[in-house]
Amino acid sequence: MESYHTHTHDSIWGGLNLLKGDNQGRILDRGVRPPYPIIISNPTVLDSIYNLNTADLGIVLSSIPFAFLASRWVVKDCYGNEYLKRKLYKSSFTYVMVMFGLVAL
Repeated sequence: MESYHTHTHDSIWGGLNLLKGDNQGRILDRGVRPPYPIIISNPTVLDSIYNLNTADLGIVLSSIPFAFLASRWVVKDCYGNEYLKRKLYKSSFTYVMVMFGLVAL
């Protein structure tokens, strides 16, 4: 019996299913095929991008306010000039967005 809500996979909130922690049995021995069909046996980065769905878009969209808040927190106590603050904000915002983008892939 599940005590938490499960979102449909192809919805904007489908990325929240990653937080459920039901990853038992996902690490398989070498050479053992997974219980689900393999879409492409040797995918490229472009194949992975074409395979993104609405749940992955939700992960990327939710990263925007998180990246904004995290970047503001990083720059808040910076005692440099304005140029240094802007550069630090830009680099921290970009870093957080790239990390969430990699999670979506």
